[in-house]
Amino acid sequence: MNNMKSSTFYIEDLTVCTLVFSILPYFFKNRFRTFQENEKIYYFNNSGPGLLFARLILRPIKIQVEQVKFSQGETRDHDGNLIWMKTIEDAIGIQDNFKDNPVIQKVLKQYKAAHRLQPFLSRCMLECDLKARNMSSMLELIYFIRIIDYRENSNGIVKASGQNVYYFMYERPWSSELEQFAQKRKINIISTGAHYFYIKKYFLIFNGFKSFIKQIIYYGMVVKYYVLKMMTLKKFNLADSTKNVFKQERGEKVGLRPRVLVEYYGHLNFDSPELYSDLFFCQESSLSAKDILIYFGLPRAPIADKELKEIKKYGLSAVAINSRAAATPDVDVFRHKQQTDNTDQADDIIRDEEHVFAQRWVQQYIKNYHARYNFWVDFITRHNIKTHVSWNKHISDHSVILDALQDTGGVGAVYQRSFEHFPTPWTYTTADVVFGFSEYGAHKGCDQRSSIPYYIIVGYLGDYRFTLLQKQANDVRNSLTSHGANRIAAYFDENPTNHPRWNFAYKTTIENYSYLLNKVLENPWFGLILKPKNPATLRSKLGSVSDLLKSAEKTGRCFIYEGGVLQGSYPPVAASLGADVAIHGHFFAATAGVEAALAGTPTLFLDYEGMPRSPLYKLKKDKVIFKDIDSLWNACEEHWNRPGGIPMFGDWSNILNELDPFRDGRAAERMGTYLEWLIEGFKAGLPRETVLADAAQRYGKIWGKDKIISKKISEDISTVQQGTLCN
Repeated sequence: MNNMKSSTFYIEDLTVCTLVFSILPYFFKNRFRTFQENEKIYYFNNSGPGLLFARLILRPIKIQVEQVKFSQGETRDHDGNLIWMKTIEDAIGIQDNFKDNPVIQKVLKQYKAAHRLQPFLSRCMLECDLKARNMSSMLELIYFIRIIDYRENSNGIVKASGQNVYYFMYERPWSSELEQFAQKRKINIISTGAHYFYIKKYFLIFNGFKSFIKQIIYYGMVVKYYVLKMMTLKKFNLADSTKNVFKQERGEKVGLRPRVLVEYYGHLNFDSPELYSDLFFCQESSLSAKDILIYFGLPRAPIADKELKEIKKYGLSAVAINSRAAATPDVDVFRHKQQTDNTDQADDIIRDEEHVFAQRWVQQYIKNYHARYNFWVDFITRHNIKTHVSWNKHISDHSVILDALQDTGGVGAVYQRSFEHFPTPWTYTTADVVFGFSEYGAHKGCDQRSSIPYYIIVGYLGDYRFTLLQKQANDVRNSLTSHGANRIAAYFDENPTNHPRWNFAYKTTIENYSYLLNKVLENPWFGLILKPKNPATLRSKLGSVSDLLKSAEKTGRCFIYEGGVLQGSYPPVAASLGADVAIHGHFFAATAGVEAALAGTPTLFLDYEGMPRSPLYKLKKDKVIFKDIDSLWNACEEHWNRPGGIPMFGDWSNILNELDPFRDGRAAERMGTYLEWLIEGFKAGLPRETVLADAAQRYGKIWGKDKIISKKISEDISTVQQGTLCN
């Protein structure tokens, strides 16, 4: 090993086990006589004992141990673009190659009835690895390899001069995919063995115990609820007849009426249609409330008396699919009838040592798939669900729900909530129907890798709120101008995370807030309207900058939109309609800026991430897109001070039609009406394929066949079966 003197070593996880059983044996076997003085070994993750032991053992032979310093929001390539953005593209390639793995190919042939098993496994592959304490996810590992590649080429001479780069990494189910990726970058993977603990596997053994604990927590909530209620009744001397007004009796027989199932994600707001609502399409169409069942599954946003009262007031039904998502005993909690697991045949998928980890991984996730599938089939059947509606296509459960719907004769619908520049590994879908803003999403956005029989172009789904919020926006503007502001900007953030390493856009967001708030304090003519994505956590995340926010608010020229459970209740347009210019500080997730532009406000972007391939770069650079807040502010001042302003400043007119071909405020109405047609078809007893084809034909007659993108258009719409509801 003559070239060992010019080698660099990286370690995924520096622990006592990896050091004793893998790293030290490798060094003493291959490099005993070739250590260099002050040589370094770099690590990404570590345990305290592992790091201490490494320093004690390696210091006498003058090998230094040093952690790789990186920040997700700041580590950039030679062109100044975030390495994380490249990682996302890399992950898609690995995900595409994943389905060609021999284990996966054998699984797909064996489980043909599980229609969406492959996308389910592909997503799980990136989500986690049934990992031990410090085992990184697949996406993190790709990122680490990218960082190593950048570090070793930062001077442009390392690999060209024969430098060998080694990366000690846990052996994984899909290590071969990672090894191929690393080898292309001349990085050699060395396995640190199978220090691999199937934590999830052992949890599954104790499902009964976990269920028991959840029940204890639930009944604890029930006892607490009634104790507090009795104390309230006694305090105010209310009649006992007020008790359980909205109670839905356990064991109540669910009607046979076909229903639309809607996922709750923190927003009802039936009394305030100008705010976000998970039922927005019901508010804006003639879809009957009686046809809708809303389900609660998030412990962070449980259903309580307030939500249940609002739901009952408007004639909807509600159910909690998780006892921890119920904060009132007056709501029905779905109890799944456990079935015997019939997936033991997964143990015989493959029997050679080469694929042992892949075999174990597949066994666990096929069992997980079937467990979730059985849950949703049970739920869908007992509640007669014929259509499921959600925006959340990012999780692996998404594929399971769609399979359960298809096998029970129902339809899975996904609506576009965010503007998506390009494909990502977690946003593709195989839904039956997707309601998208425009043609762009299907052909160039995140859905271009998806399998969607009916892609329905409806327009921007939040456009109905534009007129509803105009008066409030005017009131906010008048309040700021009454305190001297004659130029007003709106600013949108993306709820960044304050983490020492995984902090995408955190630093730049804090800098933006600090910069703009200081401008409010320095310039008595400047006003600022803030629309944070999560107002509840903003002040704590701002840290010392929160003092600037308080000072700016005291001037009367700074207003912040607050309220919301998981995220803010107000949409971005609430802020932009009261401003002269809107500023979106985060280019990767561009929805807030797109909404402001569609509402007619001159809108500017800060592209810190470095995304020159985004379609938004059709907009004028230095008139719409800026690299830093200082150049953006200078452009604003020039625009405001120049007679007539800077031509084309904040102008989106050349791409508005690509974002929304309608722009008429009726997108939510179109979606709600489409869902109404689907449920009408099921009420008429028609099979799902006929229901889908019929709805598409009706939509095409009204809004144009060009507003439907479908591989089924030619074969289905032209030959709709007899007995449909079409006129």
